[in-house]
Amino acid sequence: MYNLASGREYDASVLDELPDELVCKWADFLEHELLSALKGCSNSSAPGLDHVTWAHLKELLKDKHVLALFIMLANTCLWVGHWPRIFKELLSVIVPKPNKPSYAVLKAFRPIILLITFGKLIEKMIANRIQFDVVKHDIFHPNQLGSIRQRSTEDAGLILTHLIALAFDITQFFPSINHEMFMAVLHKQGFSPILVDFFASYLIGHSTVYCWNTFQSNSHSADVGVGQGSALSPVISGLFIAPVMKLFYIKAAPLNMTLLSFVDDGTILAQSRQLDDNNVGLHKAYKIIYLLFVAFALVLEHDKTELFHFSCRCDTYNPSLDLGYALHTAVLDGSPLAIYKHVRYAAWVLSKLLKDVRPPNHEPYGSNAEAPIKPDPPCENGDVG
Repeated sequence: MYNLASGREYDASVLDELPDELVCKWADFLEHELLSALKGCSNSSAPGLDHVTWAHLKELLKDKHVLALFIMLANTCLWVGHWPRIFKELLSVIVPKPNKPSYAVLKAFRPIILLITFGKLIEKMIANRIQFDVVKHDIFHPNQLGSIRQRSTEDAGLILTHLIALAFDITQFFPSINHEMFMAVLHKQGFSPILVDFFASYLIGHSTVYCWNTFQSNSHSADVGVGQGSALSPVISGLFIAPVMKLFYIKAAPLNMTLLSFVDDGTILAQSRQLDDNNVGLHKAYKIIYLLFVAFALVLEHDKTELFHFSCRCDTYNPSLDLGYALHTAVLDGSPLAIYKHVRYAAWVLSKLLKDVRPPNHEPYGSNAEAPIKPDPPCENGDVG
């Protein structure tokens, strides 16, 4: 069900257009890094197959000897380049997404991945270290707003009060991250060989048991992607998307487009004096991002692509867009991409004239917004798509 990306082809040569970053050094974990990672763990979080909760682990680590042994275990995993098999045994609980019109299709469900807490704590320590390194060395693109510290939906909302155009979604993003392509990305980004070798072990040999109501399956291989229950999955996804962002700006430079990324959602931004001119640029830019995702073994969900025109003009002119791909192309007897009256992005809702701006009521990736943010007025002499 969630291993459909297995065997999908990728093309690592697309990374040749990017420079090789200087190789970073890796230092041993210290006690304060473990305690900092442990502090934010909720005692109410569901445990993995071993049934050891965060409350149990916090009690164990009060003993200084146990604490020292655990830090030694974490450091050894990195230096040896090995992730123990017990940490690779996952429990995937399949739950229905709320408010779906039909539950007869797979997309109406999502998996919740339950991991062993000992392994999750080490993952949190590694994730915190990587977050520090990627910010220090500018590995993430400035327009990546999801899965990155100090960047939340408020940032996305502020940007969208100025620009918006073509929103797209990646099919089953987390389960579809190709391991070989990710290893090539890590080498290109200059991470320490210690960390790269660790991920070579971390990403393989996973197995999962699927639970659906009272049904529990046998153990199945989970050889593609990363589990969304892992503290490393947001970091891995951010690292994986970063070169896509940078390559887009190289290939789409003549188009003068902007690409915005929020985890598995993306937006291509266009700005000109005519909405029709925006559409021409968006058609070309969408092809560029589509081919980049193909090279990274990812698939765009064309049926979830949405088009929005923002303009200070008060007329009703809203040209549709021939996307060039089914279902939204006249060439294949499809229908052009229609216009949405409101844009919903990263839980923000905006209207065409940018006069109706509503921040998220609740935010899974960032802090809550307590009051609406008043947008700046759109450019008087131009149309934004």
